[in-house]
Amino acid sequence: MKIEQRINPLKEVRKQKFLPGIFYGKGIESVPVQVNYQEFIKAYQKYRTNMTFSINLNNEEHIVYIKEVQVSVDNYLLLTHFDLLKVSSTDTIVSKMPLVFHNKDEASKGGFILNINLYEIEVEYLVGHGVSNIEVDLKDLTLETAFYVKDVVISEGITLLENPDEVVASLSRPALEVEETTDEDLEVIEQDEEEAVDEEN
Repeated sequence: MKIEQRINPLKEVRKQKFLPGIFYGKGIESVPVQVNYQEFIKAYQKYRTNMTFSINLNNEEHIVYIKEVQVSVDNYLLLTHFDLLKVSSTDTIVSKMPLVFHNKDEASKGGFILNINLYEIEVEYLVGHGVSNIEVDLKDLTLETAFYVKDVVISEGITLLENPDEVVASLSRPALEVEETTDEDLEVIEQDEEEAVDEEN
């Protein structure tokens, strides 16, 4: 991803199909920057807000990660701004990593309802150990056994910060549908009860 220092006004930057942003971090002054919109989209899809990568700005190499992105109020799929945070190789990062679930159909077969309680999880990790997402396999999920935070398998260098006993996913039975009773149904029920009483007598 080619980063350039931004000089032109925001309106002009966006008109030229660049995405404006800000680059900052410990020991440096904040620098307004810009990047080709499509190049940023590719980088964001690859690194998200969890993985560090290198950039070159004014002939200097920096290790950064995407701290935040902003979207249009009219279209949440359209990015309008980004924050790049400079880090060092000894820093630790705290962020939310998305969970990607596998075998959801396998878990809910038999008509059970799959309940997902957490779609992302807070973690802490060393620079260079971030991943774009954490995979969760639900193939062994049962009615009696939920999937907890402590069951999440993570890579080396990553520490879970969530409550280990918090439920990530579980199964439940579908609620029974009770049909509304009509006046005709009530008459049939009363008639059956009367016949049953007569037979007893």
